[in-house]
Amino acid sequence: MRRRLGLIMTVLIFLAVTGAFNYYIYRRLVTSAGIESSGWLWGLRLLVVLLTLSYVLARWWIAADINFASKGFLWFSSTWLGVGFYLFLITLAAHPIAVVLKLTGAYGRIETAFGVNMGTLGLIGVIACTLVVCGYGYREACRKAEVTELEIPMKNLPPKLDGFTVVHISDLHLGVVVGAKRFERRVNHINSLNPDLILITGDIIDENPKAYPGIMEQFGRLRAKYGVYASPGNHEFYHGLRRII
Repeated sequence: MRRRLGLIMTVLIFLAVTGAFNYYIYRRLVTSAGIESSGWLWGLRLLVVLLTLSYVLARWWIAADINFASKGFLWFSSTWLGVGFYLFLITLAAHPIAVVLKLTGAYGRIETAFGVNMGTLGLIGVIACTLVVCGYGYREACRKAEVTELEIPMKNLPPKLDGFTVVHISDLHLGVVVGAKRFERRVNHINSLNPDLILITGDIIDENPKAYPGIMEQFGRLRAKYGVYASPGNHEFYHGLRRII
């Protein structure tokens, strides 16, 4: 009972937060674009509700039935969480910029120079910045991972262990968004480091592992002289610790 109540509270808080930033984006869009048509307004309001509920609905759908459509919907809702959050942050950051432009008189001069309402220009700028930031983030996520080397001096270390190497990875979040192909590249990179030991700390997989045989097979390709060890994170508990183990 307590666990179910905790889950309900978590979902409600999540919906409140995502609903707030979706509504904020909606209000800024309507104001900046000067939308007054009741049809457009109601259509956008419905979209706000759907976007707010989309991630929770996608998680519920994929838990009930894993298929192409449910995977696609989860990918869309997960992507919107990231894009929508940055859209919210960049829109928020645009406010002080607009205030400075008004105080300096540049606001009116820019409108005259471009012949376009400043709200429209601001909207275009916010969307462009969001696409650049998210595009850069996606590129960084897909590229070869950066390896940080840390040498740990230890007193009384046996000579046989001098140079013992441990590869530590964390927060893989494998599933719909981070799939088997990307994980395969990670595994190849890890194996190329020739580790003595591999440690994986938490948030390894985000979905039902049975739905992603390609991902599960990659774990079997990890190679280390003294083995591969893993500990669960909070996401393993979300999706069933026993099932994921």
